[in-house]
Amino acid sequence: MPENRSADTILYLDVLGHIEDDDAELRLAARYLRKGGHLIVLAPAHQFLYSPFDGAIGHFRRHCRRSLRAAAPPELSFVLLRYLDSAGLMA
Repeated sequence: MPENRSADTILYLDVLGHIEDDDAELRLAARYLRKGGHLIVLAPAHQFLYSPFDGAIGHFRRHCRRSLRAAAPPELSFVLLRYLDSAGLMA
C-alpha cells in the first residue's frame, strides 16, 4: 500500500477497455485514492456492441454496470453509474 494516498480523483477516460487486467488496474487506482476520493471511469458500454473495430483499436472489452461493479475492488463504493449517449445506441 502506498505510504501517501495522494489522489483526490483518478480519471479513466476511454482507457479501461484497453487494459487487459482491468481488475488489477482498478485495485491499483484504489490504493492511490485518499479517503473520500473519487475514481471516475468513462468507458465504451455494452459488450454486445463489441466489434472488430474495438479489437483493432486495442479494446479487450466494453463494460456494463454489472461488469464494472465486478471489476472494482470491494473497498470502492459506487456513487453513480450512468450510460452516456444512449441515443447513439440506435445508430
